[in-house]
Amino acid sequence: PLFLILPLVFLAFRSKNGRLRWIALSCTMLYLGFIDGGFLSVSHITNGMKLGPSLFLNDLPLLMIVLFTLVTTLLWGRVFCSSLCPFGALQDFLGHFVPKRWQRKMPQAIHDKAIYIKYGILAFILVMALLQSDVSYFQYFEPFGTIFFVSPSILLWAILIGFLLASSVVKRFYCRYACPLGAALGVIS
Repeated sequence: PLFLILPLVFLAFRSKNGRLRWIALSCTMLYLGFIDGGFLSVSHITNGMKLGPSLFLNDLPLLMIVLFTLVTTLLWGRVFCSSLCPFGALQDFLGHFVPKRWQRKMPQAIHDKAIYIKYGILAFILVMALLQSDVSYFQYFEPFGTIFFVSPSILLWAILIGFLLASSVVKRFYCRYACPLGAALGVIS
């Protein structure tokens, strides 16, 4: 299925066809999110720092997603974020079904400062990965693991619900202000 999803995502992104984008987002959310759980995470960066390239070279589907993400990010920006991230897709579906009267635009002055929060989160996670190799702080900043892997942690569910509620009011709230992987891809792009 990944051999079908990546070309579909690329075609949807390049064609700017709304219907095709929703089909690609559905496939991404269902397959990469709920069925396979094969989406990218900042944990791949921290584990790559510890284990080296063998982490990616020994896992063909992961290698395909990483290469697709890196190439498209270098050429067109964060294609992963807009088209391949299952949690981004979930937020897009949420934004589509939440009544428009609930949705707000973040005031520009707050937005201009808040977009840097995700870079601070990324820096924190990377520093902690270097200092404490056995601690996985990223799980507190990546709520998609909670929903797609059905975490037993009440704290992680509370974090997830908080981000989903915020995303129902401000479009893609998590992506814009808290996603450490999006921050890493932003640095690359």
